[in-house]
Amino acid sequence: MATLRLNATGYNWGSSSYNSSTNIKVGKTGSSSSDGTKYRGRVRFNNGIGGSWVISKITLTMQRIDSYSSHVLEIGVSSSNAWGASLQWKKNFTFSSGTGNKTIDITAAKDIIQGYTGTYFYIHILHGSGTNSYSEFKGSSTTPYITITYEEATVYYYGSGNWQQCLVYYYTGGQWVQCIPYYYTGGSWIQV
Repeated sequence: MATLRLNATGYNWGSSSYNSSTNIKVGKTGSSSSDGTKYRGRVRFNNGIGGSWVISKITLTMQRIDSYSSHVLEIGVSSSNAWGASLQWKKNFTFSSGTGNKTIDITAAKDIIQGYTGTYFYIHILHGSGTNSYSEFKGSSTTPYITITYEEATVYYYGSGNWQQCLVYYYTGGQWVQCIPYYYTGGSWIQV
């Protein structure tokens, strides 16, 4: 298994547009469902994910810097940096109280994230649930960050005087799934 860490290359937040770039302040203030202000944030990442990778895990780590209680925030992914961007995947996550790194598992979005072909992709952070979800996270050159655990699913064959790359798939009966080929030596399985 190999891992890749992608550090954020930009971050913004605001209450009606992404107009602030001092740390990342997100969620809903107030003490009831009808009061307070909703803030949302976005975090930009360079798209450094290989198309031939078989991804087993993706995590998002953000460093919480406030002293508020645990809060529920919505995390979404998009190829767009727009305020009202359509989120191709989203889920509510509970961020525990206390300062320090908070890591969530966003593996469920791996096919969407890997499918982005542009230079960047974005993590959007919004109010999730509860009367108050306001939270503050550090924004810097080292946080937030994404960690991707993957295997190379690439096989080469020799033809016409050159090594040619090919990807390996198998058919499940309903769809084609990229896989990592192994062979058995008689004593152990070896990745091709």
